Amino acid sequence: MVLRNWSVAGYARVAEHAIRRHGMRVMLCGGPSALERETGAAIEQACAEPLLNLIGRDTLKQACALLARATAVLTPDAGPMHIANAMGTPVIGLHAVTDSTRSGPYSDLRWTVDRYADAARQFLGRADRDVRWGKRIEFPGVMDLIRIEAVTERLDALIATRLIEGWNTDQSIALH
Repeated sequence: MVLRNWSVAGYARVAEHAIRRHGMRVMLCGGPSALERETGAAIEQACAEPLLNLIGRDTLKQACALLARATAVLTPDAGPMHIANAMGTPVIGLHAVTDSTRSGPYSDLRWTVDRYADAARQFLGRADRDVRWGKRIEFPGVMDLIRIEAVTERLDALIATRLIEGWNTDQSIALH
């Protein structure tokens, strides 16, 4: 799972963008493992804006409720992506290790940032169509192919779409 995680700096910059540009509340969520708690603390420290850190503090039932009520969920290919998607919450999926067309949020890929093809070329020396189905490209630095600007652009597009569709302005984003 470690190689599927995005950077602390990436999460912190997107959180700042969500708060400053869109007035969103940002919640960090995740399990109680030492890695998740340390990552959450590092994101909090790197972010110049206040975040609500719920990592390891909620039950699975509470986490599901949070993911269902969030305006959006920002996550790599992990359980919260699929839970949020099943509950109808838009997912900004972060894909480089896995192919979003194979393992992304099945109901809506519009908000996904997918660099799997770039990862296949850079780390495997092959086109993504030549990589066996379901292959994970797990190498140090693969998630660095996902640029902060690409993620904030997807968030901006998602918020613009929700405003056009008349969603309320009480917005929050869950980062996993």
